[in-house]
Amino acid sequence: MDPLKPVKKQLRIRTKSLGTCGLPVLYFRVKFFVSDPGKLTEEYTRYHVFLQLRRDVLEGRLLAQPSTVALLASYALQSELGDYSPDEHGHTYLAEMKIVPDQSDDLEKKIIELHKLHKGQSPADAEFNFLDHAKRLDLYGVDLHKAKDSTNREIHLGVTAIGLVVFQNGIKMNTFSWAKIVKISFKRKQFFIQLRREVSENYDSVLGFNLGSYRACKCLWKSCVEHHTFFRLHTPRAPTKKNMLTLGSKFRYSGRTEFQTVEECKRRARVERTFVRSPSKRFVRQTVPTPSDLGRKGRSGSGSSLRPRTDSSGYKVTSLQGSRTPKMAWGEAHDSDE
Repeated sequence: MDPLKPVKKQLRIRTKSLGTCGLPVLYFRVKFFVSDPGKLTEEYTRYHVFLQLRRDVLEGRLLAQPSTVALLASYALQSELGDYSPDEHGHTYLAEMKIVPDQSDDLEKKIIELHKLHKGQSPADAEFNFLDHAKRLDLYGVDLHKAKDSTNREIHLGVTAIGLVVFQNGIKMNTFSWAKIVKISFKRKQFFIQLRREVSENYDSVLGFNLGSYRACKCLWKSCVEHHTFFRLHTPRAPTKKNMLTLGSKFRYSGRTEFQTVEECKRRARVERTFVRSPSKRFVRQTVPTPSDLGRKGRSGSGSSLRPRTDSSGYKVTSLQGSRTPKMAWGEAHDSDE
């Protein structure tokens, strides 16, 4: 969301044609990821970055090998539950927690074994170790956009603190640093990168990519402008005066840069704030009913019946017939940013 523009204009809300279920849902999330989150001096800031990365792992945006996913999950458990205790936790305490995608019994056993090894780590220590391993992943801090190259192969263009990264089938294929990029532009559904010429070259190289729509292309371009300004410039560029004869977008990043944020932290007195860590949401693992169970339920003919449905936010809601209060079962949410 652009803080300088009205929300209604950005979301294109049509109140006459949309009911209450059709209104958009906004999520608060981390936008810029520093190259080394361990250098964040404030524990409260590190905690928010930890929460964002933990959710990205759960929702499949931050991909990793199963062994790495298990290690990250074990640090998340240490942060939330503390030291493993056989009497308190047992071997089934992960049954009601959704912490990794495709959570299986074998993966849960691996996570529990790793959790036992973190004895003595405070929540801040566990979160620091989580961030230290998460920053090494290829997709850490990457803003991905679907695209196609000149041969019409499906790829992803990732905007990062260091520049643009090209991914194909989840594998990093190429990296174009901000220092090497001379200009970025777009026209309709085409996105262009002009690279700085090498010493042995007599011309600049221009790479073109095709995106799904004009809006997707502009979104990628704006993300590049914001990341380049935040990580490379000391202060944002002043907006140019409006000229009726000038074509093209005049979008400029209007927030603080990384340099300004660091300088402000140095000037102000460092005060460690106290805060309470929020627990993870729990869910009830449902079992598949057997034919005998279904037969008993059909013969009973009375009592309450469960009727699953989906609400406007994408969560599975189970209503209890005859009850005035709906029961919400924790499951997979829709694919939106937090």
